[in-house]
Amino acid sequence: MMLKLINFDLCLKYIPGKDLHIADLLSRNYLNEEHQDEIGITGIVHAVNRFSEKANKNLDIKKEAYKDPQLKEVQQYTLTRWPKNKGKITADVQ
Repeated sequence: MMLKLINFDLCLKYIPGKDLHIADLLSRNYLNEEHQDEIGITGIVHAVNRFSEKANKNLDIKKEAYKDPQLKEVQQYTLTRWPKNKGKITADVQ
């Protein structure tokens, strides 16, 4: 950032807010009522619902994976070790 500004001759001058005749939007245009809490709570509820749906889906995938014979064989090879001879592995797992 400093390298980009090096080509310019900058002169910075502080002006207090009371001396500014045109107010900037961020500091002067505020809401009287706070709606952030409603949005925050709704967001949290949706996040929890999505998390529980994802957890249930992951459990379903895990249950089905335990039923699959090819995945059982891959898991067994992963836990012990893979055969040195590729011919000893069934065609489905290859």
